Amino acid sequence: MSLKSKDRLKHILIETEYLLSLSPNLKVIKDLSNDETLSRATRASLETIGEAAKGVSKEVRDLSPSTEWSEIARTRDNLIHRYHDVNYELIFEIIKNDIPTLNREVINILNQINRKEYLEYQNLIAPKGIDTSTFLIKINNQEKLDVAIAKAIQDKYPKKYQNVAIAEVRDIIGAGDRATELKTNPESTTSKEYVTQIINKSRSQQQDRATKNFDLEH
Repeated sequence: MSLKSKDRLKHILIETEYLLSLSPNLKVIKDLSNDETLSRATRASLETIGEAAKGVSKEVRDLSPSTEWSEIARTRDNLIHRYHDVNYELIFEIIKNDIPTLNREVINILNQINRKEYLEYQNLIAPKGIDTSTFLIKINNQEKLDVAIAKAIQDKYPKKYQNVAIAEVRDIIGAGDRATELKTNPESTTSKEYVTQIINKSRSQQQDRATKNFDLEH
């Protein structure tokens, strides 16, 4: 799945959320036409949505056949090329009627992508494992810890899987810290079982997030 397309979808999501936040204050068309700042803001947001929609790949578009991608792009072009002839009624109707639907559709697409990426991670990447032995020693300096994690992960994991891998490694670190607190030998069966338990819990939580929720940070 193209990272570019996913980023474009996130841009659309951000703008639809913004327009949805404005919608309750738009009772009638004059609320829009009489407020120049609001008018400019809504037009700019719709233009951003249209521009982002143009960059979404066919593969991603096919995940939501009901989404009117071409119409979204045309709306952007009309707003750009007819800037001094603003159709406030059209903008009002789009915000009230189309944006809520688009918002739901984009969230659904992103959830589909997240599920697909998570399954790819589990089936292709995670089984290969990552050497976490260096992380079982408690590191007090957070900055050094972040550098160590990034260095260990960046060459082994494709970019789109790195957030999931980092979360997993952090859980492993936590397991190592807990084992130390319990004064358990890191090589003991108890410690290994505890680490395994934490890893499995982490993966379960990651899968739950991937299948049920959309997180903008991932």
